Amino acid sequence: DPRRYLYREFLAHVAYFQPKIFVMENVPGIRSAIDGEFFRRVQEEARDLGYRVHSEVVHAWRYGVPQKRIRQLIIGTRRELPIFSSSLFMHATHRDPGLSSAAPLLPPTTLWEAIGDLPPLTAGKGEHEATYDLDRRAQFRKQNRTWYLDTVLEVSRASTLNSHVARPQSERDIRDFKRLRQGENSKQALRRGVRMEFPYDQKSFADRYTRQHQDRLCSTIMAHMSKDGLMYIHPTQLRSLTPREAARVQSFPDWFVLPESRMHAYRLVGNAVPPLVAQAIG
Repeated sequence: DPRRYLYREFLAHVAYFQPKIFVMENVPGIRSAIDGEFFRRVQEEARDLGYRVHSEVVHAWRYGVPQKRIRQLIIGTRRELPIFSSSLFMHATHRDPGLSSAAPLLPPTTLWEAIGDLPPLTAGKGEHEATYDLDRRAQFRKQNRTWYLDTVLEVSRASTLNSHVARPQSERDIRDFKRLRQGENSKQALRRGVRMEFPYDQKSFADRYTRQHQDRLCSTIMAHMSKDGLMYIHPTQLRSLTPREAARVQSFPDWFVLPESRMHAYRLVGNAVPPLVAQAIG
């Protein structure tokens, strides 16, 4: 696959501009793909350009992102500079899920803190540019922490609500959505005796449908959402997450305008480095 060599395009720019620091981001699977061949190549070829190279895995939720995102970083610094290490320069602000509240960090940001104030929608409904439900937001403020809403999403800077449009769902899918509890996937539902209607092989694709839990981290937002949202079912509504909800889970502020094409919007958001993580690295 020629895309495996795209890292050389990146390193060609590094060679030309000679930045003091560069950052590459990828999925953790790059460590094991083809026995780690490309993981080694990236670092060896960057060292040949005069960089000290350090690789480490970053957990996005430790910086306030409300999802289970884990990514591989490869960071190069010019030889005259200190080597980069997250333990030195990227101090976590939020604790891991399940840790005691006595830990000297903020609790993980939940999915509901990211999307709970948005107007409810049914499948196939919504407009590319709409208005906020300010009464709902006021009620949300009384019952939830609003650090994420105010500081990360910067809702006060957005005059209109962009890309809060739900994709259409079949009646069969909606019936299956109803059968799932919050935080449960279809494999778990089948195990407790629920009869699901979806037509996929119920052994190979048993966990294809996942209903998110409002009080936990969301599943990792991926570009696959452009094809279907079955792994991202809304915790309280019978539909999958909208592009705006996916963007909020990635920590994009509400004033960031997404493409009107739902497919392009999901792909852009899913492929992105969460801004909160980028800020922590910066």
